[in-house]
Amino acid sequence: MPSSIAISVINDLHSDQRVHRTCTVWEERGYEVILIGRNYPNSKELNRNYKIHRFNCFWNKGPLFYLEYQIRLWAFLKNLKVDVYFSNDLDTLLPNVFWSLRNKLPLVYDSHEYFLGSPEIESRPVIKFIWSIAEKYAVPKVDFPVTVNSSISMQYHREYGKSFDVVRNIPLSPSSGFLFRNDSEQEKERIRVKLSLPLQKTIWIIQGAGININRGAEELLGAAIALKGKVFLLIVGNGDVIPKLKVTAISNSMNNEIVRFVPRQSLESLREYTFAADIGFSLDKPKSQNYRWSLPNKLFDYWQAGIPVVSTDLVEVSKLIKSTRAGIIIENNSIKSIIEAANNISKPKNYQKAKLAAQEAAKIYNWENEKKVWNNLISRLEGIKTIHIWSMDRLETTSYGGILEVRGQIENALKHNLQIILYAWSKKEIWNDNPMQIKGVQFHTLPRKIFKINLTKRIPYIVSSRASKAASHKSIIQRGMVLINGPHCSGVFQPINAILRLHNPEASYYKSLAIQSKGFRSLYFMWESFRLRKWEKKLAKEWKGEVWALTNSDSDYWNRMAPMSKSKVVGPMKTFEFNISEFEADKKTLLVPGKFSVIENENAARISLKSQGWELIWAGHGASSSLKTEGESRVTYIDNPNDKYISRLFSNAHAVLVHADHKLGIKLKLIQALYQARFIIAHENSLSEIPFCSSDGIFSYQDVDTFIDALNLAGKAKWNSLKALEILESRKKLLSKIQGSIQFI
Repeated sequence: MPSSIAISVINDLHSDQRVHRTCTVWEERGYEVILIGRNYPNSKELNRNYKIHRFNCFWNKGPLFYLEYQIRLWAFLKNLKVDVYFSNDLDTLLPNVFWSLRNKLPLVYDSHEYFLGSPEIESRPVIKFIWSIAEKYAVPKVDFPVTVNSSISMQYHREYGKSFDVVRNIPLSPSSGFLFRNDSEQEKERIRVKLSLPLQKTIWIIQGAGININRGAEELLGAAIALKGKVFLLIVGNGDVIPKLKVTAISNSMNNEIVRFVPRQSLESLREYTFAADIGFSLDKPKSQNYRWSLPNKLFDYWQAGIPVVSTDLVEVSKLIKSTRAGIIIENNSIKSIIEAANNISKPKNYQKAKLAAQEAAKIYNWENEKKVWNNLISRLEGIKTIHIWSMDRLETTSYGGILEVRGQIENALKHNLQIILYAWSKKEIWNDNPMQIKGVQFHTLPRKIFKINLTKRIPYIVSSRASKAASHKSIIQRGMVLINGPHCSGVFQPINAILRLHNPEASYYKSLAIQSKGFRSLYFMWESFRLRKWEKKLAKEWKGEVWALTNSDSDYWNRMAPMSKSKVVGPMKTFEFNISEFEADKKTLLVPGKFSVIENENAARISLKSQGWELIWAGHGASSSLKTEGESRVTYIDNPNDKYISRLFSNAHAVLVHADHKLGIKLKLIQALYQARFIIAHENSLSEIPFCSSDGIFSYQDVDTFIDALNLAGKAKWNSLKALEILESRKKLLSKIQGSIQFI
């Protein structure tokens, strides 16, 4: 039997072309589609290839209507057996979330707008508050979110730590081809005759299902009236401003001479009216957040008719017009600005260029290209060429150890043309002003549970804090390949073929933290180490998939627990661009990179203070106030440097310090230093499984005294282009021995 999908929508099924196009894509992929909506007083019959169910609601608007619809939809979904739930807009989301979680099935969500920024919501604080509660509860539980443009996608990503695919409101290309394709002038004349439109006048058009107040139609009519018969205006569609426009037209005694009001048309008829025009107008005012970010589908209708656009300066519209040159942007939609813009674009040379650009845009921005986004999403949902990567922390933090390794996994997967769904946890709020975005990667940020000390609970905190209901649901519905980074992420359900990536023996690592700490903190780390040891043994007995260890010692640690699946060594996957400077450093600088809230990196910072005659740079995040105080007279502290900046610091420094308090795992900062640093001052613990030699530019130490000796040797070492070349070739050989890559393609 084919898979089935229930697609819910609250508005008119007949006129919602976006929903119809979406249904068609899922149907083309072999799904049995059930479209759920409601009857309006004037609803038309629908003849579609997929199933349709419409509710007959007692109320047709207002709070009682929304409440009634939620109840009806909830009850209908209860008795419907499907494989995927699909919600269109926030007003259908809550019932879908409930049954998606209850039945452990994936949920797709298509937000047709920035819902809380719509003028109907934004101007009503109480209503907005109620919907905001619903959104904050429901959106984090969505598995496959979609929206209409990149501005709204980015805003939702900021708010919910979640990538939204962008499917724009782009129409289907006409089955008979674009009207402008051949002999367009003769065809335009024929259609004008057919529609009883003036043959010799310039025709303007504004069209759409929502010709409402504050969307520029008033000013456009004013501009047409001001030109006193030089242009003919078509207003095609419905909206709340139409009655006012008709009164204005009649009061100027020009109803039939300058403007024609055409009610909502069929798709074919609308195409003819649009093609008959010379210039299309999109004049929405940025009165609400939703309008500021809007990308009206009329823009693409105009281009499919081969006519240029005059538009107000809205973010998304402006980006497209500037990139295609298929129109002109006005700073405000005053009558004067509209006339000036129309006159400018109507100049023969300008018009010809803009018309050709519009025709080229039509060939790019059409549904045949846009629906690829839906097909990619469906492939992810089905697990086709898809990998799910579970990371202990979000990637937006400053790059260090585990984060760098996850980035390496992503880079490897992208090289193999895999789609990636990345799940990561955050201890702090999900909101992020600058969320990371990588093409081909879907980010899902999950909140960690609030820290509560529970000394009797057997499951370690680093595991239990990540085992939320949301994480469990996503682990159950995932399809495709799965890569789990460390025991931290192993507390939720994982499929039998999941791969466990061991960064180091966590129990031993926490024991080392206990030894380095004092007081209650030391006791906590020791207890967590004990629980982690129990958890690792449990994992070893139960894990059926592959196990990848970073080093031989990590692999031996796992294999000594008599596991169900023996581990194999797969080296670190993160690579960097080689950027070893051929010139001598400007200053005698020592770079100390790291996450300074980790004791080991704090110790690295403190040991660097023992140096004399060196300029110190600490680059990372999480440094305590006491550590900053210790270094303030000597140290340049760079908080949260981005990847490019920290890469530059590696290349500019005379030497990079890589400290280690234990021999567990591989230090990713050492890997980066091998790619980019001149000299490396490294603790012997960090080199325990690195087959380095004297030509690699590495000076090792064991304690403070030997650190000073290594630093002095590095300080005296000469640097030039020949030395740089020698070290580069030596390090390439070294890196080839220790690095790994995705191995299951």
